[in-house]
Parts: sequence; C-alpha cells; structure tokens
Amino acid sequence: MPDYPNDQAPDWDVLKNKQNDFSEAFPPAVDADTIKKMWDLLVTGIARQWEYVRQDRHSAKSRANPEFQELAEEYSDYLSNTHTDRPFALWTGGIAVSLYARVKRGFTTLENTVLGSAIDTMKLHETCVPWDCIGPLWNNISRMFVTKMKGQAVYLFMRTHAPLSIFYRQELTQLAGLPAIPRTPVGDKPEERTTMRKLLTGLESLKPNDSASPGLFFVALYAERNDPTPDEFREIDEKGELVSRHTFLGERDAVAAIKKFHVNKILERNRPYWQLAKMRTQEERDLFEKNNGVWSWTTRKPGWWDEMARAWQASKSAPYSVAASEMKLD
Repeated sequence: MPDYPNDQAPDWDVLKNKQNDFSEAFPPAVDADTIKKMWDLLVTGIARQWEYVRQDRHSAKSRANPEFQELAEEYSDYLSNTHTDRPFALWTGGIAVSLYARVKRGFTTLENTVLGSAIDTMKLHETCVPWDCIGPLWNNISRMFVTKMKGQAVYLFMRTHAPLSIFYRQELTQLAGLPAIPRTPVGDKPEERTTMRKLLTGLESLKPNDSASPGLFFVALYAERNDPTPDEFREIDEKGELVSRHTFLGERDAVAAIKKFHVNKILERNRPYWQLAKMRTQEERDLFEKNNGVWSWTTRKPGWWDEMARAWQASKSAPYSVAASEMKLD
C-alpha cells in the first residue's frame, strides 16, 4: 500500500473512523476513559503537527508537540515490555525489520507494546495522515520506550547503516547517554562529528555484564525484496555470509558485516562479465564498454561479443542488494 501523500492534509473523516480500531487494540484491563484521553491527545497532536508543517515543513519535525509529549510521558506504562521472556529490540531499515524481530525472533519492539501496537494497527501514514505528522509521534513514544531498557539486554536489528535515521540520532544516542543528534548530514558540523564519535565510543563501552547499562547485541540483516516477509530475512555473519542466526557485540562489527556482504554480492554479480573481459584485449574492452555492449557497426561482429554482452546486461540488470526504499529516516 502506498504512503498517504506527504503534501496532503490529513483525511479527518478516515482518521475518525479509526477510533474503534485504536480502542479495540487495548487489552480489557485498560478502561475506556483512559483510551479516550489517549485518542484525543493523538488527534490533537496530529492537528498541531499539520499546522507546523503548513507553516514551515523544514522546521516542523524539530518543534515540540505538547500532545505527543503528553501521550508518551503520561501513558508510558503502555510502552513497557510486558513479556519478560521477550527481550527489547530496536531496528533500522524499514518496518519489515520490526516484523522480523517480533515474529521470527520473538522480541519486543515499540510496535508490539500496548500503545505502540494500537497506533501501528491503524496504519495512519498509509491511509490518512502524512508521515510528517506521524514521524514526530513515533519519535516521542520511542524516547519513552528506550527509557524502559535500563539494565536490560537490548537487541539492535540493522538492515542498513543509516546514520541520519532516528535509530542512530535518537535511540542509540539515548542508550549511550548522549543528547540526540540534529537531523542534518553527519559531518556537516564539527560538534555533530564529535557527537557521532562519542556515540560509537559509548556504544562500545556498554557491555552485557554491566548491570548499570543495557547489554547491546547487534544483528545484521539482509532480504532481497523491498517489502520482505519475516521468512525472507537472513542474518549476516562476520564473514559477510548469510546464516540463520548471528549476533555481534559491537555496532562497528555489525556495520562491517553489512558492508562486506554487499561488496561480496556486487562482486558476485559482476564475476561472469569480468571473467569474459579478462580474455579480451584492453582495446576490445574499451570498445565494448564505451558502446554499452551494443554492436552498431556494419562490419562483422566478433564471435565473442554476444556472450560478453549477455553477461554485461545481467550484471547491470541484477537488483542491488541494499533494499532501503521503504525506510523512513524520521
């Protein structure tokens, strides 16, 4: 399902019709009055955020939203891990990663807390509310979700390495006890480069056996399609190879594994062409690549040309292995 247009006002009628879905997502122990207060904060917060967007889209996400803050802080009990046998998990690389962590690995992500599940169930940004109005809501409840992790094991599922994502700028910095990094390209400002270095150092210092801080375990993931099912994911080991299960104790090791896997995949994709190209002279290779493997002369085509052209086209048309088109950075 495509996302709701980001330049379009919320569809208030559709949103109103989702109130029952929101209410029914809560367990019977949560009284109707409490649910109604949460709903009112959510709707009022969306209206406020849309007004921010109308005034200045670029600054809208950085402005405080009192309703979203109150929803997250006053009702933070509904952002707790209610299953002690399901460790906490954070993720980056698209909502499919969250599904993998929840369904295949049995972890508690923000989306299967009581409040997170109620919001996720409505699929607001897919049906009636632009992401610019929903992203700040998730950022606020994510902040409170991370506060529940002190002294707990936390698994961090990474399909991509995206330093501009909330995963890095807010969630990991919060775990490392650092202030959030503003949403500008990392490295643009000296203070942001310093904060990122401190972040990586801070993450390395958080060891599993330190009772004063969460133990962090990183999982590197790969799936071919942009919108994979949980069954389509595989984890990546330190050799950059796909396996059923593998866990890293450091962010740098997980990122290195992701990069190694994608480099290996690109190399493998191009191998048939390179093997054929090595059999040709430099002049022949230059002629072939300059013309993109297309023979456009009236003279007789060399016998080796078609086979090499097929390998060339196969290497160019193979899908890239980084599937990040569905990522929401904020």
